[in-house]
Amino acid sequence: MDTVLRGNSTTDKFNLSHHCHLSNLVQTPRRGTAVMWYNHHVDPRTGWLGDIDLMSVHGGCDVVRGEKWVANMWITAPYDNWKGFPSAYLNWEEYRLAELAH
Repeated sequence: MDTVLRGNSTTDKFNLSHHCHLSNLVQTPRRGTAVMWYNHHVDPRTGWLGDIDLMSVHGGCDVVRGEKWVANMWITAPYDNWKGFPSAYLNWEEYRLAELAH
């Protein structure tokens, strides 16, 4: 895939306050909808978390009109060499019990 730089190449392309209109994809919000994406490729050898997908780099544009509501839900997936370890997102009691069982 070829990368095409538009505008002045000396400016900060990651400053979405100035360059949001140059994005490859802009999702117009609609009430009651959500956007989801994966940040990693699947490792074809193991089926677990693979390399970071550089095409998943993202950001939010400034609000032009109205309000902006955002909620994040991080769904973690382990790398192959960590698949036997308990999740760091368990509460402390669940983590302790998982460690005892390990």
